[in-house]
Amino acid sequence: DVLAVLPDSHGLTVLPYLAGQRTPDWYDDATAAIEGLNFAQTPAQIACAFFEDMAFDFRRVFADLTGFLGPLLADVLGVPIEASDVAEASLRSAALYALQRLGTRLPPETTTGQTFYPLPERTRVYARVLVRQRAFSVRLRR
Repeated sequence: DVLAVLPDSHGLTVLPYLAGQRTPDWYDDATAAIEGLNFAQTPAQIACAFFEDMAFDFRRVFADLTGFLGPLLADVLGVPIEASDVAEASLRSAALYALQRLGTRLPPETTTGQTFYPLPERTRVYARVLVRQRAFSVRLRR
């Protein structure tokens, strides 16, 4: 199970760009790469490494994400993540932003989903992994 994998227990640095990188850098020619792969990693650890990189990209753009990545994203970002059950959350956010810019009083905030809270010890590990992951990405672009 991916959620049972301890942060950075796999020792992998992954760039999961099979079709170029999209957000946050929009690097169309990026290719997938795994550093540190050997026979010691389990399929769950490899999968976790891929998901961790996705979470690092989300950290950089602070996107809203739900489901099984919620706890991982909370740990990587170091902040609580609230999973919304609003089907069109982006549309709702855009409408609220427009109302705010027009000076209209906004409706009260509502809690609509499960909240995932970061585990500080995991967040500290992920902060170190993020530095390594970004350095790996820079090295591959040279």
